[in-house]
Amino acid sequence: MIRLQAERERRSWSKQRLSYEAHVAPQTIGQVELGNRKAYPAELARIAEALGFTGEPAELLEEVDSNA
Repeated sequence: MIRLQAERERRSWSKQRLSYEAHVAPQTIGQVELGNRKAYPAELARIAEALGFTGEPAELLEEVDSNA
């Protein structure tokens, strides 16, 4: 699981909610989480801001332990 998905789920947000808050297409969230698409830097920045993520936006693409 990538950090983006973990952060989204930690907030109990759907992909639709995150896409609305970050002003990106819902399909983008799903495709990025599945690793089927790379996010543009501007998209990642908006996603990070919407999540209130304080790290570098690129960190949202890092693998994390899904049990943590």
